[in-house]
Amino acid sequence: PGVPVWLNEGIATLYGNSKSIKIKNRTKMRYLVNYRLSHLKEAYRKKILPTFKELLMARPFNFYSLKPREYYALSRYILFYLDRKNQLSPFYKEIKKAGGNRVKHLKILNRYIDYKTFISWVMRL
Repeated sequence: PGVPVWLNEGIATLYGNSKSIKIKNRTKMRYLVNYRLSHLKEAYRKKILPTFKELLMARPFNFYSLKPREYYALSRYILFYLDRKNQLSPFYKEIKKAGGNRVKHLKILNRYIDYKTFISWVMRL
């Protein structure tokens, strides 16, 4: 509750394809590559992948109705990327602290992820 639609759905899709692993007597979730990766790559090749700004500014209607495959895929793989870089927890805390301010969310995201670096990483998965 209280998080933007892209973050809420991105988290949900992470857990939809994950497994728990034990590390030093702690259980950690390990998120796995899923079918949304092909959606993300296809959208990028077709030049219809939303930008970070489009994603973060999308209202629920836009997210669920206009380009749901692309929005879900981008949301999931942003969080997947942050998790692989051990940055998901601090990123989430900053987003929560920023409240509903989408402009702040975009600044936070851009501080954590360079779009071109992210796309390059995704295309190598």
